[in-house]
Amino acid sequence: MQDLPDPTYFVVVSFGTDPERVEEMVDATFAQIEALQEDGPSAENVEIVQAQQRSANEENLEKNSFWATALKDFSFYADDDKLLVLDGEAFDGLVDELTAERIQQAAQEYLRADRYVKATLFPEAAAPAGE
Repeated sequence: MQDLPDPTYFVVVSFGTDPERVEEMVDATFAQIEALQEDGPSAENVEIVQAQQRSANEENLEKNSFWATALKDFSFYADDDKLLVLDGEAFDGLVDELTAERIQQAAQEYLRADRYVKATLFPEAAAPAGE
């Protein structure tokens, strides 16, 4: 098997809005990112995300689609680190490592204002009657 390229990352922020409010929503998104970088998330939000991660993992373990993807990933990556999701204690340990400080550091490192692509899809204008 050949070596895989170095891992990279991407973050997608997506929302639907009135075309007249696109810039307002984009500005609000960047304001939230800046607040996350400067102040980090609240302890309450971290706890909510941790609970959601644990719940989603428990639910995924019951789904055939999860197992199909897991088998594909295991055969492709052949990496034991990918098996952590199957080990409840190891997964919980990863979730416990999710702290406000680590999230803030990640936001500072990865959500950089000098590295992003903004794409906006507007609705097609309605064709005049009779065309």
